[in-house]
Amino acid sequence: MFQWAASFAVAGPHRFDTISTARPGRRGATGHPLIGAFAVTYDLAVCAWWPAAIHPFASLRVTAAPPIVVIGTTGDPNTPYAWAARLAGHIASSSVLTWRGTGHTWLLNGAKDTCMRRTVTRYLVDQSAPPHQTRCP
Repeated sequence: MFQWAASFAVAGPHRFDTISTARPGRRGATGHPLIGAFAVTYDLAVCAWWPAAIHPFASLRVTAAPPIVVIGTTGDPNTPYAWAARLAGHIASSSVLTWRGTGHTWLLNGAKDTCMRRTVTRYLVDQSAPPHQTRCP
């Protein structure tokens, strides 16, 4: 629903101040009067006060770690799926677990999905990471 909001994400190298969030906030209010401006403000303006990163994330390389599962949701308007894939690319021992669904995170929107519950439980309880690029449902 708010795919346009993801294009203004602050997790990348671009920084936003409170003034620069006004333009996408107005567009959000026009396209989605009940929640559009809130979604943009919540996603961007809150982060405008964070200090700039001292060490850019792009330089992160994890080479020695136990198996790590990165969960990405294909239709997440707040944390785009591409970010999960990019994060996993920085961690040698990671695998991407994909939930094909909509909403912000699998846990908040698809917790009843048996494939995801089984896969995540196996990882947390048995320390058995799924094969890279496992997809549910």
